Amino acid sequence: MNAGIQAAHLGAAMASVCRAINTVLEAEGYGEYCHPPHIRRRGHGLGFGSIRPGDVSLDNETVLTEGMVFMIHPNQHLPETGYLLCGEPVLVTARGAEPLTQQPVRARRDRSLRLRSCWR
Repeated sequence: MNAGIQAAHLGAAMASVCRAINTVLEAEGYGEYCHPPHIRRRGHGLGFGSIRPGDVSLDNETVLTEGMVFMIHPNQHLPETGYLLCGEPVLVTARGAEPLTQQPVRARRDRSLRLRSCWR
C-alpha cells in the first residue's frame, strides 16, 4: 500500500499507482495473482454521484490533480491463505498523496504468511 501512496502524486497517472503496488507484490512471487481473474484494480474513486478519478488500474491513464480523493487498496489473492483486504483513502496534494485516516498502517510480521511485504 505504501508503494501506491508514494506513487500517487501530482501529474502521475492512476495506472502508475497500480503498477507501483503490483511491482512490490510481483517481487514477492505473487505476479500471476496481480491480474484477472484474481485482481483487476488497486483502488477506486470516492464520492456521491462520481467515481472520479476512476479505478486504480493499469488501463486508467487519468492524471492526478490536486484535490482528488480516492481509495488505494492493494487487496491481493494469496494462494497460501486467501484474500488480503486492506485500504486507505487518500487526498492528492502538492506534497503528494496524504492518507485521510489517523491510524498508522501496521504490517503483520508473520513471515510464514509473507504478508509483511504487502505493506512496503
